[in-house]
Amino acid sequence: MNGYEQYFKWPDVHIEHFYAYFLLAIATTSYLVLRSESKYKFELFFIVFYLLTGNINKLLTIKIPGISLFEIQPHRFLFLLLAFFIVRKTLLSKERMQYASINKLPWFIVALMVYLIFLIISVIYNSSDMSIENVLVSIYEALAVFVLIGALALMRDKPSYELIGKAIIIGAVASSLVSLVQLSIDPHFLRIGDNRMAFGNTMRSNGIFSVEYFNSYYLIIAIAWTLLTVKKNYLKYLLVGLFTLGVLASFQRMSWIVLAIIVFIYFVFIYRMAIGKIVFFGLSGLAIVLIVALIFSQDILKSSLVQERLSDTIGG
Repeated sequence: MNGYEQYFKWPDVHIEHFYAYFLLAIATTSYLVLRSESKYKFELFFIVFYLLTGNINKLLTIKIPGISLFEIQPHRFLFLLLAFFIVRKTLLSKERMQYASINKLPWFIVALMVYLIFLIISVIYNSSDMSIENVLVSIYEALAVFVLIGALALMRDKPSYELIGKAIIIGAVASSLVSLVQLSIDPHFLRIGDNRMAFGNTMRSNGIFSVEYFNSYYLIIAIAWTLLTVKKNYLKYLLVGLFTLGVLASFQRMSWIVLAIIVFIYFVFIYRMAIGKIVFFGLSGLAIVLIVALIFSQDILKSSLVQERLSDTIGG
């Protein structure tokens, strides 16, 4: 973890907190993987650990002595691991693979693949206006999504997917708790990356991620997975409530809207809740928001959230 200072924008970093979290994540990963019935325990060990450590695993980056342009970052290691897994399961396997036809793929996977293809073409076409580093990183990130989708599709067994789902939920519990600690006790607790203000002296919560919107969208994925897979209602709503608090603590407006849409879709089209109950809970939530807004009205008006919108700029 040498050179970790580049990931922080504030002094007095308690690096021992990160060591403790990594040890806890390794222990949790080992327990989950050993109890799983998946056939792909080796690959899943690193996937689960990656899901449990968010962006703070950047601290585990290994620099190669004498080579300044390349370093072994966790997400690059995972990319190479899954790429080799695809090669091993396709080109090096004696089993004959059956590939799904394009008309059987989920529509959102097809849309995502088309977007990534156009992204790569666009980057190559505009490469003369970009630095070599940005070109390579953009193409690499697009290819990483292809590799991730391909590797998960080749696993396609229930124990593997259940293990990934458990890892997402446990990682979301950790990130939510860290978010609440950052909001109420120590804003720099396990914080890495950005330290953007929400209002007054209150900082946006990143959880175990480098920016608040990574944190909130990870939690939203966990909420969707929890609503659809957790059977016990008390546990389901306890987890969803905790994750919702984590999303709110991020103070990321778009994630609030996405969360509201997902919860609405679940309760109306899947859970089939009566419209009257939805209106009641919606108005109750709106009342809480208005009360909070009135109490902290001066801090909110002076916050970067409001001032940025009032500025005489294109963004404003």
